[in-house]
Amino acid sequence: MGQDAPTRPNARRGRWAMQAIGGHLVPDSAAPDIRFDDISTSLGGEVVHQRLRAEIPAGQITVLMGPSGGGKTTLVRHLVGLVPPDTGRVLVGGRSVWDLDPKSLKALRAQMGVLLGGATLFEPSVFGSQTVRENLALPLHLQNVDEESIHATTVWWLQTLGLEAVADQLPEQISARMRRRVALGAAMVGGRPLIVLDDVDLGLDAPTTARTVQAILTSQRRSGATMLITTHDIELAKALDGRLAVLANGRIVANGPTRELLAGVDDAEEFDRRFHVLDWMGPPMPEIERRGGRSRELTSDPQLVIMALIAFATILAFVLAMRATGGPLGP
Repeated sequence: MGQDAPTRPNARRGRWAMQAIGGHLVPDSAAPDIRFDDISTSLGGEVVHQRLRAEIPAGQITVLMGPSGGGKTTLVRHLVGLVPPDTGRVLVGGRSVWDLDPKSLKALRAQMGVLLGGATLFEPSVFGSQTVRENLALPLHLQNVDEESIHATTVWWLQTLGLEAVADQLPEQISARMRRRVALGAAMVGGRPLIVLDDVDLGLDAPTTARTVQAILTSQRRSGATMLITTHDIELAKALDGRLAVLANGRIVANGPTRELLAGVDDAEEFDRRFHVLDWMGPPMPEIERRGGRSRELTSDPQLVIMALIAFATILAFVLAMRATGGPLGP
């Protein structure tokens, strides 16, 4: 892993005060907390979130896990101001994202480092016309960081992520796994107080995974940022050793220290069992949820019901007939 590059304090002069320390931009402003308050969302007629509530503490790493298609990416898009929920509020540092005017929303986004997941994972976050080095330096240029600090910070990230050898190559010239690391670095390099990394599944060899995990931990420790990371990777969640929130069936079903919630969980099957991810009930009915309970709706085949009723009526008629004639009911 690369060594920390010395830089001058208070090197940055831009829209909000920051310091460049040990190859990292460190915000002077406090990292915000995040609160999802009574979020309900439907997409394409399918319920994605149902009266979802969650609190993400400030200045910590929180990993969000859950099944594919379970609403993690949609929740992230609510947070960064891309897709509004049907009902409920998303609060960042006490401010409701979807009640902000366009200017205030733009200012809030400027304090976020965001990596969005989806069908074209990581590609939207990497500029194909710029080299790896330029991709990492771009967020710093946009923040009006001085050239000395840009150089020191970029070198640290190139070394830490194991990208020195491809620093001057274009994204199309490197592997998809390397592009993932470029995108992760670009989201974190600016030292913003809120970092959101969506759909992070490293799928890398052990040494590279260790490098990447260490980069995330070091960045968070030095910047004090609030980090929300969504993933399916159990080992990644354990390695980050922060907090864990589990999203299943439209709501947060667990929220607490990762080492406690994932103790003894080594694979996806055990994860599903522990958190009832495959529970067939789906989201609870709103009126039942308000009372703090859950409801199961059982359905039956009408033909089977009719056949059972006919059989019961036949037996009952036979018993009544035998009693009326005084005949025996048994052998």
